Amino acid sequence: MTKYSKTTALDLPPLDPLPEKTQAYFDICEDKLGMVPNVLLAHAFDISKLDAFSGLYNTLMLADSGLSKLEREMIAVVVSSINKCFYCLTAHGAAVRELAIIKAVYNILYEKISPVIEFTILKNEMK
Repeated sequence: MTKYSKTTALDLPPLDPLPEKTQAYFDICEDKLGMVPNVLLAHAFDISKLDAFSGLYNTLMLADSGLSKLEREMIAVVVSSINKCFYCLTAHGAAVRELAIIKAVYNILYEKISPVIEFTILKNEMK
C-alpha cells in the first residue's frame, strides 16, 4: 500500500508499488526535502508521464545554459505567476528566496575577504 495521499482532484493514485527507480527517487526527495513534491506524485500514476515531466524539468532547470540557478528560478516564478499556479509560484518563490540569500551572503563575505585573498596572492608572488 502506498504511503502517499491523494494529490489531485482526479482519482489517479500513484502506482502501487512504485517501480524501484521511482521509489528511490521519491526516497531521495523525502530525505532532502522532507516530502515528495505533489507535482511528482500527481504524475506517478503513469511512470512515462512522470519521466517526461522530470526530463523537461531537468532540461529547463539543470542543463547547461548561460543562466544561473537563481535566474532560472526567477523565470519560473514569472511563468508560474502568468499560469496562475499558486503551487509552483510558492515552490519557485521559496527557491528564489533561498538562492538570493545565499548569493547575498556570498557577496558580503567576498567583499570582506577579497582584499585578504589579493594580499595573500601578492605576498606569495613576492617570494
